[in-house]
Parts: sequence; structure tokens; C-alpha cells
Amino acid sequence: MRIAEEVVKQGMAAGSAFMDAITDLIWTEKLKRIIETGSYHGTGTTRAIRNGMTGGEDVYSIEVNPAHHRIAKKNNADSGINFLLGISVPNSMKPVSSTFDVPDWVIIDHQPNVRDGLYTREIMFNVPDDMLRYAMSKVDFRPDLVILDSAGHMGLIEFKHLMTLVPDDHTFYLALDDTNHVKHYDTLQIIQADERFTEVFSTDEKFGSVIVKVSGRGGLDDVSDLL
Repeated sequence: MRIAEEVVKQGMAAGSAFMDAITDLIWTEKLKRIIETGSYHGTGTTRAIRNGMTGGEDVYSIEVNPAHHRIAKKNNADSGINFLLGISVPNSMKPVSSTFDVPDWVIIDHQPNVRDGLYTREIMFNVPDDMLRYAMSKVDFRPDLVILDSAGHMGLIEFKHLMTLVPDDHTFYLALDDTNHVKHYDTLQIIQADERFTEVFSTDEKFGSVIVKVSGRGGLDDVSDLL
């Protein structure tokens, strides 16, 4: 696998197509109920959301790191976005390993000798858990758009959790950042093989991104048939 830090040094992390696509989608489709995971400093996908807002939106952005959460709130103080401090999934779903079975070209964070420790450190804070469920409850479990962009080893876990929360009859947009990365490589394979998901945007810029429309059959009581 390729190490993310080395890829960035090679100048392969630039690109704004995904951000523009999110802004355009919110604007043109008049999306009002929006959730994202991974606020970081609130200057990436959070800013893309903000740029598409026209008024009356109900937006929730989840961040596990208290320092990053404070910065994101400060950077978007007048936005009307609700910044939530916590981990997106239940504590029982936190990953215990950073081992991935993916092709050699897929990107991963950190050198092998420090990977487990650094990935663990990204999410090990004394904060509320299952904040994705909380945010979903605030939009009656019927979001218009969900953006999953959390820690590098959390993507598939977040996706599976989300799919258990959406009602079977609900249609919404799902955006994934880092699809050429271990974060969402496996998630993308599931999506591309399942007729529930229709791709509306994709790019290989940065570490790859995709937006899909989940049409009416997204929610599941059991995610076993997605594995």
C-alpha cells in the first residue's frame, strides 16, 4: 500500500472538484438535512456545505477531537451549522486493528511501525459516542445528504452503521471522501456492486471521492448482505 504522507509530498493531494460538487448538489437540489462526520477544522467539506446553504438548513457536523471541534466551531461561528463533539459510532464498534486487505495501490496513513498507535490516538478521546445516531435523530432519520469523512480506519465502520439507521423507504445522497484510500476503498466496492446506489459524481483528485444517490432501499436492519 502507498503511504498517504508520501503521496502528499508527491503533489497528489490537490483538488477541489469534490468540494464544488457538494456545494452544487446542495444548491441545485435544495438539500436541507445534512450530516457530515469529520469536521476537522471546518474548512473542507464543512465549508463546501456552507457555500451551498441558502437558508433553513439543518446541518450537523461531528468531530471526535475536542481541539479540532473548537477550531471548526470558531471557523464557522456564523454559519448556523451544529457542531457535535463525539465519535460517530458506538464505542463497541471502534476498530481494534489497522489491518486492511486491499490492493497495493490503495493509500493508507502512517508507516507500519507506528500505524496502530497513531490510528488509535485519532479517536481515543473521552467524548460521547454514537453521535451519528444522534445527528440522524435530529433530522428524523431522513437526511438529504450524508458525508462520511472521518478517521482513515473508520470509513467502512461508519458506512455500515449509517445503513442500519436509514429507513428502507428513504432516498438520500451519500458522499465519501478518500475512496482510493483504505478509509473508503471497501465501501466503494460495496456501493459499485449494489443497485441501491447510483453514482452521480466521482473524481480521482486528492485521494478519490464519490457521491451516490441511495434510492429507497438504503436502510437495513442487518448489514450482513453488504459484506
